[in-house]
Amino acid sequence: MKINMTTFVTAIFNLKNSKPNDYRKSLENRLKYFEELISYNINISIICCPYYEPYIRKLIEKYHNVKLIDVMNLSDTVVYKICDEYEKNNEPLYLPNVRDNDKDDREYLILMNSKIEFVKKAIDVNIWNSKYFCWIDFSIKYMIHDENIFKININKLKYYEMPLSESTNIIIPGIETKKEIIYWHPWWRYSGTIFYGYKDDLSHFYEMNCKYFKEFIETKSLLTWEITMWAWYEWIGIINPIWVHGRHDDSIISFVNNE
Repeated sequence: MKINMTTFVTAIFNLKNSKPNDYRKSLENRLKYFEELISYNINISIICCPYYEPYIRKLIEKYHNVKLIDVMNLSDTVVYKICDEYEKNNEPLYLPNVRDNDKDDREYLILMNSKIEFVKKAIDVNIWNSKYFCWIDFSIKYMIHDENIFKININKLKYYEMPLSESTNIIIPGIETKKEIIYWHPWWRYSGTIFYGYKDDLSHFYEMNCKYFKEFIETKSLLTWEITMWAWYEWIGIINPIWVHGRHDDSIISFVNNE
């Protein structure tokens, strides 16, 4: 019998200015998509805000493979505190010029940049004694077109063990080639929806994010997307993840089929 090796990590937060125009992202549909993900029998650690706590607890009470590991406010995250501290002593942080004004506000960008912190929380708790962890966006199912392909790949990822190396043990799917960063619009070097890795490497990624996110904020006075930050970390040599092709569709976890 196979033993689950990967813990999947996700989070859902209520953002006060978030007004999704896409019906697929309504609360009802987001919870439906998440329950479909749970039904694949993958081990999931979830973090949520107090607003969503009753919804999540009710949803997961009949499942053994998903645990609510923390209930917290967005203001409790490291990224929020870094931004807040900067703005106490300076002007408000700039936001990217090219963005969706209905979605990509201060709260949303802070939440996106907190993904690695949520993974670190799951590593620290490590309910299923996993060596490997995978961030997965809460509503990933809304972008999937072929259910069968996605289900096959997610079940492969459930048991996936990447060969460990001395250089890097993190895989991040993406779209663009490595090149100098433009900070003022989304930089799709990485897709952001999923990243996977060995627990020690992901813990190091978290430590680097805390340090260099603060440095970026203090030098550029800009709050941008997590994907842009990750590309910048790579560009300056702070992280060196394994890049694999993966768009916001069924290809996002196709790397499990690579030899």
